Amino acid sequence: MTEHPLHDGHCTTHHRHGQHGEGCGALGGHLHRPRQGRALWWCLGLTHSAMLIELVAGYLTNSLMLISDGVHMSLHAVSMGVSLLAILLARRGPSARFPYGWHRVEIVAAQFNGLLLLGLSAWIIWEATARLRSPLSIDPAQLIWVALFGLVVNLVTALILHQGGTEDLNTRSAFLHLLADLISSVAIVVGCAVMAWTQWYIIDPLLSLLVAALTLKWSLDLLGQSLRILLQGAPRSTSAAAVEAQLKEAVPAIRRVSEVRIWELTSGFVCCSARIWLEDMSFRDSTLLCRRAEAWLWEHLGMGHVVIQAEMYGGED
Repeated sequence: MTEHPLHDGHCTTHHRHGQHGEGCGALGGHLHRPRQGRALWWCLGLTHSAMLIELVAGYLTNSLMLISDGVHMSLHAVSMGVSLLAILLARRGPSARFPYGWHRVEIVAAQFNGLLLLGLSAWIIWEATARLRSPLSIDPAQLIWVALFGLVVNLVTALILHQGGTEDLNTRSAFLHLLADLISSVAIVVGCAVMAWTQWYIIDPLLSLLVAALTLKWSLDLLGQSLRILLQGAPRSTSAAAVEAQLKEAVPAIRRVSEVRIWELTSGFVCCSARIWLEDMSFRDSTLLCRRAEAWLWEHLGMGHVVIQAEMYGGED
């Protein structure tokens, strides 16, 4: 069979408003993520308060542990601040200069937080390796109060952020920072109990290496996912071959589907373009079929931005 296009076809662009998770809306209805924004505001306020309390208490008591933990919390405050700023910037609508809006700033923020996590895990590994060679004497009684304070703050903020939603990479990156700190606080409490009972001080760097390994894995996963979106990679939930087969089955009038392109603009916002081949028909009928195909892609696959081009067969040889 030879394909004979009678004309160049036509192209219709379909925008729909709706939600897919938190939002897979149309280009005009930006992904505001209000729940995540509110949760980050609360977490940022709690973290800043805890950080200031630890820094002031550390200065007044000459406690290096309190000051160190306060500095550590400041890193997480930076992470949450970057994520919150990204959400606020992403609410800007499309313009002549930025036709897709600022949605991708969230992915840039996820990359930043992923690199911050990577650097944090590398620093922990470096310090833990040094302490394995020369274990330091630690006062568990002083350390456990710092750890318990940090544990409560990290637990509360992690729960708030989790309730707000961590479906998108940007918010998930901030949540991973809190989760890493939460696990670190648990490890410190466990280590304090072991050291108080056995004086086995090497448990501190060993638990630190365990925390670093988890943080390293999370950071690499986060960097891989955000890099895939920045490079306009296809989402893992579907493929071009699957879309071709499903579209032909859903709209029997489509004889062939080709040049399917699927990519993610930001977390949960999937875009698709494709060419469909139809029997010779009127412009009106082909337009209706295009709209039907676009509606199916939105309703069943959650495509937020779809471009369909129709071509006509001239017959068969």
